[in-house]
Amino acid sequence: MRIQLTAHEMYYAGLVGYRRNLEAICRGRKPRFSEKVAGELFGFHILGAMAECAVAKGYGMYWSPHVNKFSGGDVGRIEVRYSKRRDVKIRERDTGIVVSVCGEPPTFEIAGWVTAEQARSNVKKTAPREGPAAYFVPHNDLMPPETLFSIVGGARQ
Repeated sequence: MRIQLTAHEMYYAGLVGYRRNLEAICRGRKPRFSEKVAGELFGFHILGAMAECAVAKGYGMYWSPHVNKFSGGDVGRIEVRYSKRRDVKIRERDTGIVVSVCGEPPTFEIAGWVTAEQARSNVKKTAPREGPAAYFVPHNDLMPPETLFSIVGGARQ
């Protein structure tokens, strides 16, 4: 499901992502993974916030942009994961619906969704190059994004 963000939506989400990274720096939080290029964590936070905005827009839901919120959903009860990879990472502590988003501003693609519980029961846990082991669900094994409308109760765009 392809979602096109407007300039205003990208600007707003970009500010949220920028603020998330600044908060992490100011509070001395250790990143979950190291930067390959200096400053790339700013980009990851910004793209993550834009992905959340795209999911909210795609499902006709309200996006409450947050900073320093580490549990519960990103959009309603949906956990949003942005990546350039062709799979979605499910962590051991994840629960509920996880939506995978890829793409580049202004166009984002909702690749599909899975529940964390389904991922843990159907996918072998593997260890990435760094960080704890997790469950990596290939995009072609995700539920189609359109099937989530009936679950989250959003409005089709």
